[in-house]
Amino acid sequence: MSIDLQCPGCAKRFKVDEKFDGRRVNCPTCQTAFTISRPLQPAVDLADFNLLAAMERAAVVTQPSPKQSSPAINDDESRVAQFVGHAVEPDVSLPKEQLARIRIGLQLHYVAAVIYLLAIVLGSIGVAGAMIGTGAIVAASAGGPSGVSGPADGVKVRQGIGKGIAVGILSAAGIAMLVAFGVAWIAPIMDLVGSFFCLSLPVEHDCRWWVLASLVCRFMHPVVFGVLSFLAVSWELAVVAYVGCVIVVVGEWLLFMVGLQRFALFLKRSELHDEAAQIMGFGAALVLVSMLVPGMLTWLLTAGHWQWWLVFVFCGGLISYWLFRSNSLAFLTNVFWYGTGIGFLVQYSNFLGSLHNVRVKVR
Repeated sequence: MSIDLQCPGCAKRFKVDEKFDGRRVNCPTCQTAFTISRPLQPAVDLADFNLLAAMERAAVVTQPSPKQSSPAINDDESRVAQFVGHAVEPDVSLPKEQLARIRIGLQLHYVAAVIYLLAIVLGSIGVAGAMIGTGAIVAASAGGPSGVSGPADGVKVRQGIGKGIAVGILSAAGIAMLVAFGVAWIAPIMDLVGSFFCLSLPVEHDCRWWVLASLVCRFMHPVVFGVLSFLAVSWELAVVAYVGCVIVVVGEWLLFMVGLQRFALFLKRSELHDEAAQIMGFGAALVLVSMLVPGMLTWLLTAGHWQWWLVFVFCGGLISYWLFRSNSLAFLTNVFWYGTGIGFLVQYSNFLGSLHNVRVKVR
């Protein structure tokens, strides 16, 4: 391969073999000395630079104005934008004031779910602390954790230390349960206010009317409870009253979730529509289990049907033991995660956050 050269003295061009690269030679025409070297980059015609400069002068860089800037893109839509190669523009539009009220309502429901979650965690800590503190008191009264007696003075010292620790644990558990009880009263109020803000949902797909029906059902709950309690003059009527209250609570939840599901349909977000259906069933099952099972056990025991109470407890214990024996860690984790409602509240709050962050055109 040859190297193209140009004499710096007379500007004459000639070629040499690449094996002379790096050598110092004299021009055969003008005898100017110079070093042979490969060109660092290929020669470019000056016309190309002139054309590029003209294009840069003609280009106009436009910046979007603040009024034309698009809403923030959430994580889901940013992944979609990366997949399709461009930003995904919203397909639906709402008035600015209406959209603001809807988002305030969703935020209030989100905060209420977080408060419920905090109350459950604090309540669980309180129950666990009460059990540990009670066990510590029993162990201290028996002469120490191991129950082995020693010298009288040593036993008294260990008992005093153990009881002091137990009292501290019980006090912390009591405080946690009181805080959980107090916090739990805030969440229903925020839920109610959030539902009033959600009455601004669009009338398309009957979103607004489903939320309105849930509010009517919520205000009917104390009325139904009072009337049925007044008529409950026997155990049978008391059971009917309790089941009626449970049906009202479940109906209120289902109606509100149908409204949010229709809103997801209005936003053309099918994944949120399907997720709302899952959360709807999950929440209804959780309410039924948490209200019907304890109520049924209490009724069986107080009404004298202790045989059926024993059968129910025995079957539940047998199933729990079989599941625990199959996979103890997974069983305990699922009981805590789903039995306390923490798993449901986490999924519900994530759904509300995703619904809140959907991009909508403002008109």
